[in-house]
Amino acid sequence: MGAGESKEVNKEATASKAASTALSVGTTGSSNSVSNDKRMNAPGQKGSTIRRADFEANPKGYFRDQRRGK
Repeated sequence: MGAGESKEVNKEATASKAASTALSVGTTGSSNSVSNDKRMNAPGQKGSTIRRADFEANPKGYFRDQRRGK
């Protein structure tokens, strides 16, 4: 096995590790989506709740939509 062959084996091993990591993260993320469905009281809407993740992702857009009546 020469130096060039060793580099090829390392590239394949690295690619394999990256693919398995991406796969495990992808499957873990889908199971967490249920636990990430936390809700909060909707600001400015008495008695309504919204998904916390949606609000935290774009609070400015939430309030803009409230002013526009959406």
